Amino acid sequence: MIVLGSLVLTLVILGVVSYGLFNSTMEWNVEEDQTLTYMISVKGFERYYSGSNYTYSPTPYDHLNGSMLQVKISNLPQVNKIFSKTSFVTEVVDFSKTSIVSPFELENGTQIIESEVLFLNGIISKTLMPIGGWSIIDGFFIDQPINEFQCDDYFSFTGQSVFIMGFRYFNIDAGHGWNATIDMSSGIPQTIHWFNVKYYGSNWYVYEITLESI
Repeated sequence: MIVLGSLVLTLVILGVVSYGLFNSTMEWNVEEDQTLTYMISVKGFERYYSGSNYTYSPTPYDHLNGSMLQVKISNLPQVNKIFSKTSFVTEVVDFSKTSIVSPFELENGTQIIESEVLFLNGIISKTLMPIGGWSIIDGFFIDQPINEFQCDDYFSFTGQSVFIMGFRYFNIDAGHGWNATIDMSSGIPQTIHWFNVKYYGSNWYVYEITLESI
């Protein structure tokens, strides 16, 4: 199948169907060196059973709660090309698009080393998307995992003015992943949730990253 204008290719080779796209309307609506500021909220707990009772401890990076994280858009990949699901994930989603604006300070003004928040910068980078071609991008991913407790896949769906995208890995009693609400007019993630669950919920924590300013 070939559709001109927004070119969609379907190739059948030896019984295997692969999907690609060249979308002339797909483009970045952000610029390199542009900064984004996010509020970090940390929720959850770690719980341990000592034989007679449970002991609770704060989540990893609990001290980040209430702090601001500013990132700079440092590099944007080319998007006017043919993609498959795999190449889109590799060349756009996983492409390192943002970097931390140092120094990073906690809510109380204490500076911390950049390595402690690299994972948050990484998830912001993953969810910064080009605009246009939303329906085709959505077509790469399932709406939601078929079995939410035995899965390892990306998912997405389109809202009225936002694009919801995420990744979920789960193996029965433990899992991790993230989901983001992305503004379709800018491609900027508005809210991101990164979660980790262990031992049927005995340990769980969520990092909520909310856009404060552009």
